[in-house]
Parts: sequence; C-alpha cells; structure tokens
Amino acid sequence: MTMNRRATASTIGVVGLMSIALLGCSSAVGSPPSAPSPTPGATASAAPAVTPSVAPLPSAVPSASSAPLASSGPAALPVYQEGDPHPIDPGTYTSDLDDFFPGLTFTIPAGWSATESDDGELSLHPDDRAGDALLLWKDMVAVVTNNRAGTVGQPLAGVDRTEPALVSWLTKTKDFEILAKPKPVTVAGIKGDQLTLTTSATANFAFSDCPDNPRCSALFTDPEHWGPNYFAIGGKEVARIFAATLPYESRQHTFFVVLDSISPEDLTAFATEAQPIIDSLGLPASYVDN
Repeated sequence: MTMNRRATASTIGVVGLMSIALLGCSSAVGSPPSAPSPTPGATASAAPAVTPSVAPLPSAVPSASSAPLASSGPAALPVYQEGDPHPIDPGTYTSDLDDFFPGLTFTIPAGWSATESDDGELSLHPDDRAGDALLLWKDMVAVVTNNRAGTVGQPLAGVDRTEPALVSWLTKTKDFEILAKPKPVTVAGIKGDQLTLTTSATANFAFSDCPDNPRCSALFTDPEHWGPNYFAIGGKEVARIFAATLPYESRQHTFFVVLDSISPEDLTAFATEAQPIIDSLGLPASYVDN
C-alpha cells in the first residue's frame, strides 16, 4: 500500500496516509511526526513469478525528447488522480503528456479499473481482486523503512537510484523478507531483475498509521511526483518488483512494474491475471520528461 499517498493492493488509506501495502494494499499513510528531512539519496529494484514475454523495442534508438506525442494510434488513457476506482473499457491505450510515462502503450482486458493514471503512477486493479494492484513507476528512490527515528518514508542517503543498487538494497535490508531472489526478466523489451518480498517478522515500524503495526515496512518514493508520500507494505502483503534501466540516451532512468498482492497465496493467481497487461507494454521511441 502506499502511505501518505498512493494506494494499491490492500488499503491503508490514500492521500494523507503512508504507502503501506497491507493485505495487498498500496495505500498512502500520513506523514510521520515532524522530523528533519535527510538529504535525498537514490533507490530501487524487482522480483519473480510468471516470466513476462519479451516485447520488442521500437526500431529507432530511443532518445531524450520534449516533442508532443503523435495524435494517431491508441486512445489516450484518461488522467485520474489518486482516488476511487475508475472502470476502464477494454482496449489498447497510450499515456498522454499528462499521464504516467508519455508514449507508453498497453492493452487492458475487460474487468480492470484505474485508481491513478497521472504523471506519478499508473495503478490498475482487477475488479475481482480489489485488494491487488498492478503498479507502474519510474525513477524511484529508496526510503527509510521504519519510523523508529521519526523519519519513515524520507529518501535514504547512500543508496543509489540505479536498478542494481536498489535491488541490492532490497535484498540486504532486515525489514524485508525475500520470498523469491532476484532473477533476470525481460519486460517491454528491456532486461531487468525481478524479486518478491514481504515485511519481515522482525520489522518494527514504530508508527501507528501502520494497520499491522509493528509489521510494516516502507520501500520507495518518487521525490519529483509524490511529495512526502511513499510506498510501503505490511502484514502478509507481498510485492513482486521488476526493475530495469530504460534504454534511452538521456540521463539514466529506471522503470518499475510491481504486483502488490494481499498475500503470497493470492499473488500466483493475480500474476496470471496481470500478465497479459505486462506482456502488452510498449516503450515510446523517445523519452518525454513530464
């Protein structure tokens, strides 16, 4: 779930909550008691399950660009701020300039809704699994995982925001239990690492906003779009995380595909249901920074 902001799998709360994904929730949880904000660091990584099929990259070599997107092609997915689910008609869509990752294309089958589709995140939910979420992010940063020092959710100094650094951080942090070790996976034609984790039995979140306090743990934030909010999980909730470096010539960007599920047992069925959307992901030929 997402504390302080993004909600996904089980629900802890949306805006104003911290991003704890409890029982399969990516909800937001309120900012912890005031504390000095540390110097932002870098972050992020990913996990196993059904191996996505390889989607070919555009023939043109991607490059940085601020040019408007072409008007032809798939319909633009409506922009929704974080909140209630919005049913999505089945079909192929593209992200517009105000959406997450302009130019990204994807196909959504019947029976899915979006709780967010703005510049900070694409959050999709199967109607038969309201507690689960398929989350698309980019350029995430690792955060303080608990509130024992009053700084939960703040960018963690000393962790680079590259894919290898974030994956390594996830596997070495005691507040997480790794259920499936990192393995190579290809999504949207780019190779990355995928792993699955949950909150460790020894985690001490030390913050009452955690529904399963003390068994919650914060993972990431997007400093440029999420403000003080961050993503966290708790209880039996699990996150299967794919992270990869985007193949653009501009500054390095990291792409994330996350399955946030209410339990390890639920993840298997949810992964099967979400796989067609993951397989349909297509990267734009150029990177538009919005």
